[in-house]
Amino acid sequence: MERAMAAPLPALLLLAAALAAPALAYPGTPLAQFGSGVPLVEVSCMDGRVLLESPRGTPACVMESSAEKLIGRGFAPVQAAGAGTADGRPEPEDTVRDAASGINGFAADFYRHVAGDGGNVFFSPAGMYMAFSTLYEGARGGTAEEIRGVFGLDPDDAARHGSASGFLSHVNREDPHATLEMANALWISKPIPDPYLGVAREVYGSQVEENGLRTEEDAGAINDWASEKTRGKIPEVVSAKALAGARLAVTNAIYFNGTWLVQFPAEDTHAGKFWKDGTTSVDAEFMSVHGPFGYAWSGGARILQMPYVGDRLSMIAILPHDRDGMGALEESITPELVQSWRLDLRPAEVVVKMPKFTMKTSYDLEEALSDLGMPAAFTGAADFSGISPGLFVGKALHDAFVDVNEEGTEAAAVTTMTMEESMRPAPPSFIADRPFIFVIQDDETGAILFMGRVADPAA
Repeated sequence: MERAMAAPLPALLLLAAALAAPALAYPGTPLAQFGSGVPLVEVSCMDGRVLLESPRGTPACVMESSAEKLIGRGFAPVQAAGAGTADGRPEPEDTVRDAASGINGFAADFYRHVAGDGGNVFFSPAGMYMAFSTLYEGARGGTAEEIRGVFGLDPDDAARHGSASGFLSHVNREDPHATLEMANALWISKPIPDPYLGVAREVYGSQVEENGLRTEEDAGAINDWASEKTRGKIPEVVSAKALAGARLAVTNAIYFNGTWLVQFPAEDTHAGKFWKDGTTSVDAEFMSVHGPFGYAWSGGARILQMPYVGDRLSMIAILPHDRDGMGALEESITPELVQSWRLDLRPAEVVVKMPKFTMKTSYDLEEALSDLGMPAAFTGAADFSGISPGLFVGKALHDAFVDVNEEGTEAAAVTTMTMEESMRPAPPSFIADRPFIFVIQDDETGAILFMGRVADPAA
């Protein structure tokens, strides 16, 4: 993976800006409600979570996909007395939760794959999920199965469409406190069948633009779109060279800007040492604040939840206890672990020191997604006949940006895919005009019955 690195992360910031799904609000967590005297059956879960009773008798709000496993570990389902979220908003539809489950599962898999390269990691699993969901609508056969497996997509068209459109509406809803926006676009150089374009428009809200996909001007149009949707944070995602041979380009952009509920005073920011491992350190600017946060100590790591204004989004930071403990933590990452990090959070007064950081990352997705289980999409064997016969993914790129400072967080990402037409390969040749070896074998057992070499067929 080719990446541009910036200031180091303080800890594992998986789902750093909660782009994949809304986080628990604070105050108003299940334990906070319970601790303030709310009966267990009247605890309200935010973001469509299922209410469970832990073995300790305390409430826990978990994603539906994690509930069954936790019940097997001693948690018990609770029939809540009231519906809706803690602040009175309606619960998200089941379809929205389904999309979040797929996004989070992919996030854990992709993070684990790219983390081994070393250095900073930052990406938008929600952005990649939406881009490849749009592409999936034109996939068929084994290609569709591979994409569906990697991203956890529902094979039922109606369910999948409801999940995608519901999640897109959920992300793009009006919010007076934070900016969270997602957009999709298709760029076509040749006609595309109306059924595919109809789904892209109606389900994924895709903007459809005719584009030659050949010149710098064509690339400039896509780059201008990316820059506009990310407020200038990602101004360039493709070049004319990258578009060479493309018939279709699929793009997704996601942008977030939120203000900390508890801000870091600028005057308390000071220089300090950031330990990259057990023995190596670099200089960094550390922000400091003492205030109310969600906090837990779980599995040898400290977990901190820092909400943004509006109680809709938050950042969760996971800090290994040991300076060299990141490797062990990352090896244990599963979608269930990512979800369980939230379960033990409880209100606490916490002294927080965190480095300011800005980073830009770029990923060529072909290797990662092939390794995760969808290699066919990138080869001449791909089946995107729902778009047009003979297409395959020529390039799949992901660019991301994040800035964390005393006031809050700004993050953006763009996923770009180009679809190329494969040329029918010439049949392989075997012209035995020189010495060769041959065997006669038993095909059932593989046993070689005879073996020889032809050095001179005329002898």
